[in-house]
Amino acid sequence: MATARAPRRVTPAAAGTRRAVLLFALALAGVVLLGRTGLPHSSQSGGGGRVLVEDDATAAQLYSLARDAGSAADFAAKLRSAGLMAGGGGGPSGGASTDSSLDSSAGTDVALPAAKGKDPKQKAGGKVPQLSKELAHGYARDGIIIVTWANLHFLDFTLNWVHHMEVHGITNYLVGAMDKETGQALAERGLNVFAMYDTNAADTGLGTADFGWGTAAFHKMGRQKVDLARTFTDFGLDLCLCDVDTVWINDPTEYFERFPEADILASSDDLDPSNQPGDDGLEQLDAIHSAMNIGLLFFRHGRNTTLFIDAWQKQLDSDESAWDQNVFNWVAHEGLLPFQSPPENERLVWGTNHSLVFGVLPVAAFASGHTFFVQRLFELQKVKPYVVHCTFQYGGSAGKRHRLREAMLWVDPPKYYGEGQFLSVDFTYPETPKDFQEQDKTMMEGKRFKTTWDHNKMVDFHIKAVASELKQLKTALKLAVALNRTIIMPKLLSWCDRYWGPLEYCQIPGAFRTRLPFIAPMDHLIEPANLGEGKHNKPEHGPIITFREYSFLENERTLGSLKESKLVVQSSTTAKEAQMGKEGGQKVLTIPAKPSDKQLRELLQPYEGNQLLHFSSLDGAFGKFEEQEDTQRFQARLAHMMGFHCCKQVKEGEDGGFGYYQLLEDPNE
Repeated sequence: MATARAPRRVTPAAAGTRRAVLLFALALAGVVLLGRTGLPHSSQSGGGGRVLVEDDATAAQLYSLARDAGSAADFAAKLRSAGLMAGGGGGPSGGASTDSSLDSSAGTDVALPAAKGKDPKQKAGGKVPQLSKELAHGYARDGIIIVTWANLHFLDFTLNWVHHMEVHGITNYLVGAMDKETGQALAERGLNVFAMYDTNAADTGLGTADFGWGTAAFHKMGRQKVDLARTFTDFGLDLCLCDVDTVWINDPTEYFERFPEADILASSDDLDPSNQPGDDGLEQLDAIHSAMNIGLLFFRHGRNTTLFIDAWQKQLDSDESAWDQNVFNWVAHEGLLPFQSPPENERLVWGTNHSLVFGVLPVAAFASGHTFFVQRLFELQKVKPYVVHCTFQYGGSAGKRHRLREAMLWVDPPKYYGEGQFLSVDFTYPETPKDFQEQDKTMMEGKRFKTTWDHNKMVDFHIKAVASELKQLKTALKLAVALNRTIIMPKLLSWCDRYWGPLEYCQIPGAFRTRLPFIAPMDHLIEPANLGEGKHNKPEHGPIITFREYSFLENERTLGSLKESKLVVQSSTTAKEAQMGKEGGQKVLTIPAKPSDKQLRELLQPYEGNQLLHFSSLDGAFGKFEEQEDTQRFQARLAHMMGFHCCKQVKEGEDGGFGYYQLLEDPNE
């Protein structure tokens, strides 16, 4: 049986001691710290313990390093490893960066500028270290390390992952680079990286492309997750192992330390919380029956955990096509019944033939793509969200990337937020019948929001309501194409969820708290990868449509000058020419109704200096493309980009899906 572990608590006296240690270590270390402005080392800077700290992030990093140091010499060594000590060498991976302004792009062609404050010539030949116990412990904090891994295809996700770690002051992380290009890219930025490939190899044998769910490469990649779990726990570290399509919103360390009796804590694919609002503890005991999602796991090192990892590995070795997540659950659930919990916490349970203790992380706080983006359970449950994992979504990597952009959890290069000509629109939304879903009442399980509607009738209303939205969007896209502007997508509401099978009352089975309608992630209605360039697009698919997420103008990264350049445009059946006026204290340009694409360009040509044109109404905003070929090309783009709804409840053999392009295929609408 596992031995109970005392939780790590810091008493006021201990806290005072740590503060004394920090001051003592700073005085003895005799260091000169470089702020973000890259102050040069100088004999005139004084030495003698002078410290220049120019931002809160550096101060937080200093405190963490001093807190973990056992002596002044140890503290000085940690400063050198972090690249914060004058005259010191780089750390295990060439020095930890304090720059959180990471570039990332929308694809694999990621720009790689030198890390801020670094000499690019020195970094260009930087060596990506192999993983070692010394390196891992050098980055750990309180015995905990957070690890992800990726290849070149997911480099932008990796940069985004690291950015949010650093924004929230989470420094105890490492990224496993699966190929040399990724390793070099991360090392050049001064990030915490190690090589998963051999010194003389280009990669781990899985290449640099997308793995593709269910492929042989995908299954081999899953085996590497097991190897990482074994390696880091064998190093004597507690490990949070997470997929690179996660984004950390808060530091999870304090949460993990609340449950010292647990050997393994796992996220879950369950869509319904078992806790009452305000309860941020682990899910209730029965949650262990749902599929645990291994995209986010916490392992507490020890003999029991090692034996579990060995059993997990053994089962995977017996079937090379087995999915690592399924096998994890099989091994965990073996001999699970009858339930037995440690006396310290009744929400923990002995699993794997009662050999180690499992806990299921709360689905609202350690969220899936559904509980976060669609249900927004952290709001309903009134708990602090720690992380979101981009599951339960559509459209591949492009769909994940766009969801994170919509939630303002993705960081693009600065030009994304300021360069170009943009177009935004106002929408009108259909009214939802009052009894479509009564969110102050429940039915059936006592959890599902009440409705008096039959499921298929709900779907019929959803399609009718979405048709109204998509026809407006069609007009907005015509404006964007005609004016060669980037469209800022409007918010799209959805009255039914999307799934890979039949829904129940327009909700995914088990997702009882999905509020209808909800703001739909773009991938629910549209294929994000099918609007522009890339492997999914060919010339016959029509004009490229560049776009931004609906939250673009709310994002603090978007340039103020862009927002301030906004010119409101409206159409009028009585206008004969473009007329500038004022309404509500803002400039409004009125143009004749239903202009052709050529007429529209002529009317708005004098206002090209306005980066943002905003159409306050789409009624009469566009007439037609003058060339029939342009109409055909535009329709081809619509056909290529539109998604589909799934699904109605139908008889076996019938198709319950619905393609949204059917609502837009009339070229005259």
